Amino acid sequence: MSEISKALQYLSKADFPNHVHFLAASSLVAAIDNVELNNIFNSGISLCDSGPLGAVLRRKIPSFCNIRGSDFLREIIRIDDGTKGHFFLVPHVTIYDSLIEYASGINPKFKFVGSLTPDFAKDFHKDYLRWEFEINKSGADFVWVGVGSPKQDYIAHDLNNATGKTCIAIGAALQFVSGEKAEAPKWVQALYLEWFFRLLNDPRRLASRYTIGNFRFIIQVAKFLMQANKTT
Repeated sequence: MSEISKALQYLSKADFPNHVHFLAASSLVAAIDNVELNNIFNSGISLCDSGPLGAVLRRKIPSFCNIRGSDFLREIIRIDDGTKGHFFLVPHVTIYDSLIEYASGINPKFKFVGSLTPDFAKDFHKDYLRWEFEINKSGADFVWVGVGSPKQDYIAHDLNNATGKTCIAIGAALQFVSGEKAEAPKWVQALYLEWFFRLLNDPRRLASRYTIGNFRFIIQVAKFLMQANKTT
């Protein structure tokens, strides 16, 4: 069974509507000192979107699967029967337009019902009521949130509570699928070096996440493996 099939099978058994999060190593690091974020991950549905993190977790759970957010979205677009509406929160409207163009060539049934491009230069919490109104008016069943972690994780959680829709914190996957941002080649992904590829392409935004963050991740992995060895 493919990783995508495992993820879809897992989701089919989960409670919906809900908030869904694709966790990378940086998500684990961010949640270490943040009780609220940790609770968000634990209260919703968390999938692993990280080769290194998935490899570590399989040491403890051999059947564990991880799936990249972009692969998941591509599969959802491919199999969607057109009965559900999909709403997107994206950094730029061109991403939404490019997603429509991509989906039209894969599955014309996939139903886009609207998008928002939040202005995060200001206190975005003040915009929640407007977002809630727009999402409910659109008839959306799913809300895809791709505005950067951990911000998007708070938004997915809060909008799920406010609208009763399934809200998916999907991150840069929207930009990868739309073609707005370069995606790491398969061989780079296989070597668990996608983080390095992304760092080279966006050093200003990702430098601290992938330097300090990776160092903290390695420390947590060492603690995890030591604990796992003690219990085996």
